[in-house]
Amino acid sequence: MHAGTANENGQGDTIEAVSADGMRMPLDTTVNFRLVEADAPWVYQHIGEDYADKIVMPAMRTAVREALSQFQAQDAYSTKRDELARKMEEMMRKHVRALLDDYKFPGQGVIVQQVLLRNIGIPDQVRDAIEKKLAAEQNALAMQYVLQKETQEAERKRIEARGISDFQQIVTQGISDKLLAWKGIEATLEIAKSPNAKVVIIGNPQNGLPIVFDTNTSVPGARRAGPEENK
Repeated sequence: MHAGTANENGQGDTIEAVSADGMRMPLDTTVNFRLVEADAPWVYQHIGEDYADKIVMPAMRTAVREALSQFQAQDAYSTKRDELARKMEEMMRKHVRALLDDYKFPGQGVIVQQVLLRNIGIPDQVRDAIEKKLAAEQNALAMQYVLQKETQEAERKRIEARGISDFQQIVTQGISDKLLAWKGIEATLEIAKSPNAKVVIIGNPQNGLPIVFDTNTSVPGARRAGPEENK
């Protein structure tokens, strides 16, 4: 069983590729692989001990370039970096299999365990522009959230106001002069039942309801007679 890390040309680990929008980007990439122990004799005999240079590294270069060609530079650098690494790993396995097929090898041979994307190189001015754009997008999303909350609150208040208005309208329609007069009579009867002394004047010209005065209190506007006036 063998394991190793394949680097481009056996020296560096940087592969230059082009994104979907034409940006040339150097990618620092590492692939972890192992040689299937049962297949090792065949691989050494028909491919050679340098099988990594003939199988692994060519497959890695092709996989990295094909994968990046499916992503915009901004996405690869920021939001879709993990997705890019997964795509590279998928393409890597595909191309290892294709190269082994070229040697007419029916076994598994080399197993690709993991592809690591350690770094993506990009010009400073482009990186700054991408970061500013991402920051602007985040601010826009935050503002959208605030506006959405304000709209929801305004809608809530509108519904509440409409409910109050509907309630007042229903109540107003249900109140009539006869109902008010009846309620007044009921209240007068309840007052008349109380044990306190009172005077009931029938025929109030304003609403036709009796006027009730408690004899224990002064009538508004009334004046007590003085000693001279009582003579």
